[in-house]
Amino acid sequence: MRGGEYMKLTKISSAIATGALFLSLATPSFAATNTIGGNGAFSFNAINWTKNMLLVAGQSNTAVIGNSVNSNANSGNNSSVFNVGGAGAVM
Repeated sequence: MRGGEYMKLTKISSAIATGALFLSLATPSFAATNTIGGNGAFSFNAINWTKNMLLVAGQSNTAVIGNSVNSNANSGNNSSVFNVGGAGAVM
């Protein structure tokens, strides 16, 4: 997988996870059940129910990528002059 494709997949995965998190906040929670019992004539019944939710979600990504390649090669103009110990040749 190329670097750009991996970063694109990471962004898509992050977006899906963030969307699922916010969707879970929008759906109602039915975990609590409140029942008034013992009702009768002249009875007073009340329920005070409060649900507080706090969600703090954050994401920060920073990438600085640099790539600079300079290459130079020269293999011409070789010489065997000044070799020690015999005749030399460059092939």
